[in-house]
Amino acid sequence: MFRFVFTYYILLLTLIAIIFCDEPCPTLDDFLIRSPYLAQFNAHLYEGIWYELAFYDYTQFSKACGCTHLNWTLMTTNTSIYSDDFITICPYEPIWLRKNYTVHMNGTANNKQYPFFIPETGFHMQFNNTVVYYRKNELNNDSYDRAIQYQCKVNQLGKRIFTGINFLSRTYFNSDIERKQVINEMIIAAINAGVEQKYLQELKIVQWKNC
Repeated sequence: MFRFVFTYYILLLTLIAIIFCDEPCPTLDDFLIRSPYLAQFNAHLYEGIWYELAFYDYTQFSKACGCTHLNWTLMTTNTSIYSDDFITICPYEPIWLRKNYTVHMNGTANNKQYPFFIPETGFHMQFNNTVVYYRKNELNNDSYDRAIQYQCKVNQLGKRIFTGINFLSRTYFNSDIERKQVINEMIIAAINAGVEQKYLQELKIVQWKNC
């Protein structure tokens, strides 16, 4: 099943590139002008488990999979390099058929001018992964408790071929109402950060029931 998912993903990305992804990506300066605090991003506070609440990403399947989370860790021998384990459960239903799948990704977190720029390699591709929003934990200043990742990829002609958005939190919330409220707050944060509204209108909600 997992091999089928990756095959489908590659074919879909190709189709998207051909049909309608023809706009340029926002620049890092675009994000920094809107949110100057991004210059203070600290990768050490970003480490740990992140639960995905919502996403815009053709590589993920909102109906087939769920309980998606990331384990983001800086290397102990070189803190400018990080590993990012993408973990999801497919199929989400029925429960007795569930199986964990992990995709190991890695990247760098050493851009001094744009510390919030953390490019990543995964799914056999490199993505310009960017943290366009983060919030410091009100109870623990040693970590962030919310974050929005944004990925954008263009081809050799400068045309956009991929857009990805991930709403991340340190908890996935037991209440659907509470989770929805947090997602709505993060949509506002994403708009203020410069994320395109047309993609935010197509966000998929991650399933967390019985995870």
